[in-house]
Amino acid sequence: MSRAVVGALAFGLTSPSAARQNKTHMVSNTARSRGRPRASENALSKWIDGSGRTREQVAKALGVTKASLDRYCRGERTPTLGAALAIEKVTGGAIAARSWLRRPS
Repeated sequence: MSRAVVGALAFGLTSPSAARQNKTHMVSNTARSRGRPRASENALSKWIDGSGRTREQVAKALGVTKASLDRYCRGERTPTLGAALAIEKVTGGAIAARSWLRRPS
């Protein structure tokens, strides 16, 4: 018996043939988001989400590790000048290097 049939039997269907006919009830059509919900997002994080690229691909294009890119996206780390310039280049100017400058309070 297939797993679907065994699972359907476990859900109370009376026979294997009934389970085969009704196996679609076990399939979920709801879209599931990837990963954990984000506590905060910045412009870089939003750009990556909208670009259709993975963080791994963007990190490779920037010449940084995925861990560093994740920290930039969470705002836990400010990129170096070289990384900020690379971000500007990779994003086609959507995120300017100067946006990473810390402004005096």
